[in-house]
Amino acid sequence: MSFWRELLDMARGTVAATRAQSAIRRARRLQREGRGAEAFLLAVPAFGVLSELAAKDHAPASSILAFDAVFLDQLATEVGQPAAARESVETALRVCEDIAQSSPRLAPKLQQHMDWYRHRLSDTAGQ
Repeated sequence: MSFWRELLDMARGTVAATRAQSAIRRARRLQREGRGAEAFLLAVPAFGVLSELAAKDHAPASSILAFDAVFLDQLATEVGQPAAARESVETALRVCEDIAQSSPRLAPKLQQHMDWYRHRLSDTAGQ
């Protein structure tokens, strides 16, 4: 792939990640207002975008997903659809593990998230 094509893909990915992050912020606000179902409907597609970008090793999207998938998991549980967050939680765990392996000094900071994701994945297995 040419340099310009890669640069364009990176810019498009950054715009998509920024929009997804904005949607997650709005979902958090809706949840605080007691509108969990609306928050969930807004958050799920945003995390889908982040998961797709993380699969392409897009660093900003991976970072957002690694730390905010806890929110999606909690929201999905709140609305009675815990399995709906499974893919994002799996991706978040993979991202955290990859970061911890490549940057050992960050591993302790990521451990709590990795433990949470592993626990939630075991809880939702088979759902």
